[in-house]
Amino acid sequence: METIKQYYRVDRRDISFFKYILEGYDNLGVLTTLDALTGNVVLSVVPGCEQDITRLIRSLQKEMLIEPAPAPDTNGCIYDTDTQENNSGRYDGT
Repeated sequence: METIKQYYRVDRRDISFFKYILEGYDNLGVLTTLDALTGNVVLSVVPGCEQDITRLIRSLQKEMLIEPAPAPDTNGCIYDTDTQENNSGRYDGT
């Protein structure tokens, strides 16, 4: 089954909590950590559950940092558009 990928940044101290909450909701989505230091995660959402996930995230945002994040490039790097640095701290030269 194809899932819908949603990218977020969360406080790194809350990654496990976020994952356990999702598991408690019968795995509406599966959370994968992309970068534990920056809190970048990807949520793989089951088709048809997007509205449920949206409501859950809005509710959790009252308790913890959850904000949309850009998708990583093909090399797995997530770029900060203000500094032109990727998540490894290297300047990309563009």
